[in-house]
Amino acid sequence: ALAAALECDVRLISSHPTPASLLAHLQSMEGGDSSSVDYASLQEVASLTRTEQRMVYIQLNNPDDTTYNLPFCVQFDSDIDLLANAVSVIDILPILRTRFVNGKAIEDAKVSIVDVTGADSSEIQHILYCHFDMEEGPLCRFGVDTKANILYGNIHHSIADGRSFQILFEAIAAGGVKTETMNWSIRKYAALEELPDVISEQQACVERCVEMLGDTPPRLEVDFAMANSYHKSSITLDSDTRAALDAYCRQENISLFSLALGVMHHAIRAYSHESFAIGTVYDTRPAQFHDTIGMFVNTVLIPFAKGVEGGKETLKELNDRWRNEIRPLATAPYDKLSAAGYGCNVYLAYNVGIMNTSG
Repeated sequence: ALAAALECDVRLISSHPTPASLLAHLQSMEGGDSSSVDYASLQEVASLTRTEQRMVYIQLNNPDDTTYNLPFCVQFDSDIDLLANAVSVIDILPILRTRFVNGKAIEDAKVSIVDVTGADSSEIQHILYCHFDMEEGPLCRFGVDTKANILYGNIHHSIADGRSFQILFEAIAAGGVKTETMNWSIRKYAALEELPDVISEQQACVERCVEMLGDTPPRLEVDFAMANSYHKSSITLDSDTRAALDAYCRQENISLFSLALGVMHHAIRAYSHESFAIGTVYDTRPAQFHDTIGMFVNTVLIPFAKGVEGGKETLKELNDRWRNEIRPLATAPYDKLSAAGYGCNVYLAYNVGIMNTSG
C-alpha cells in the first residue's frame, strides 16, 4: 500500500534494486523530513542558490562558451497541440524568464518560441547552439515544427537540470503546469539555503566529506602523451543488454549505477594505481521540490584508494559504500569542497532513461 501511494521513477528503483531496499527507502520517506525547517514559511528571494552562483561565475568568465547549453529535440504525439501548449506552459514559468544581474535573479526576460515549420537549418541551428547572455537573458530558446510536432530548444544549465526537462516536457504534453511546480519555485529553494539550520547542516556535510576524502588528490594525473587532452565518451545500452544487466544487479543486490561506477574505476586503474576521485551528478532536491524546475544538481566525489588495496573493493562493497557513506553527504556543496582542495577530472554521468513525452 505504501509503494502504491508514492510516485516512483526509474532512478529510484535502480538505486534500490531489491524489494527490501526499496521498501526501506519508501518507509524513510513516509517518516517525513526530520529537519527543523518550516518549509511552509519559505518566501521567494532574488538571491541566487549556491549552484546558480557557480554556474553564473563560470559562464561570465567565458561568455561565449556553450559548454553548459542543453540543446534538445523532442517529438510529441500528433494529437498534442504543441505550439499552443508550449506557449501556455513556457509563458507562466518564471524560471524560464530568469536572467542573472549583480548576484540577483530577475524574472523579466522575454522567451522566444518560434514557429520553425518549413524553416531552413540555420534558424534551427541558432536555436540549438548559440550562446546565452547571462545578464541580458533569456537563458532559453524554443522552436516548434507544427508539421512534425517537434519541439526544438536550448536551455542554459543554470536554470534547469535533467529532472527539470522531464517536468517541462510532461507539462507541455499535458498542456498545463502542476500546482507543485508553481508553488515550490527555485527562488524558495534559494531562501531555504539561506536558513542558519540549513547552512549548519551543509557545513557538517562538508566536514564529513573532508574526513572521508582525506588525502585524495583533486586530479588524476595520467600521461596520455597528449597535452591538454580531453575525452568524452558515451555508451547507450540496447534493451537486451540492459535487461541482462538488470538481472545481474538484482542477483548481486547492487544498483546499475554502482555497476557502472565499478567498471569505470577498474578501467581507470589500467592507467594508474594512484588514489583519485570520480565525480558524479546527484539531484539534491528536497522532497518538497520534486516538481520544481531549476538547477539542483550537485557534484558528488567518490574516492578510491591507491595501490593494491584500491583494487580489492567488490561491487557489493562499493554499492554499500555509495549508499551508506557517500550518498548521505551528497548535499555538501561542491564549491566548498573545491575550496578545501578537492575536485575531480574524471566524471561519470549516468542516465537510465526517464523521459516520456506521451500525452
